[in-house]
Amino acid sequence: MPIRKLIYVICPVQDRTPEQDEDIKAAVSFFENERGYDCYLPGRDTPFRETVSNVWPISESNMRAIRLADAVAVYYATNTRWSLWDLAYAWALDKRIILLNNAEISKGIAAGDPYAILLAQQARADERPKGNIWN
Repeated sequence: MPIRKLIYVICPVQDRTPEQDEDIKAAVSFFENERGYDCYLPGRDTPFRETVSNVWPISESNMRAIRLADAVAVYYATNTRWSLWDLAYAWALDKRIILLNNAEISKGIAAGDPYAILLAQQARADERPKGNIWN
């Protein structure tokens, strides 16, 4: 049985809007069901829930998953600020970055959001899908 590749999905975990939740579930379903990847979705797969006393175990668990990942998919949202840690770690490991929602990133760039600007600059041009990757 072949080993499946792993994609770590950076996305809002808490305070996700219903639209974001739907988009993220669709992306994960696309990768898992149509492309045959395994996905590590922090809100689903991290074995801890956030409290002041256990932020570091969550970070360690996520860092381990990023190290094991073949690629990192990013769902940009202005409520994804905690994800900057994950993204910086993925960049430091030279992970392939896949952008999941280019239209929102373009809006962030237009608004001058440095997170969106960094995403656009760091994602490899040949990895940028048109629109949403699962469409």
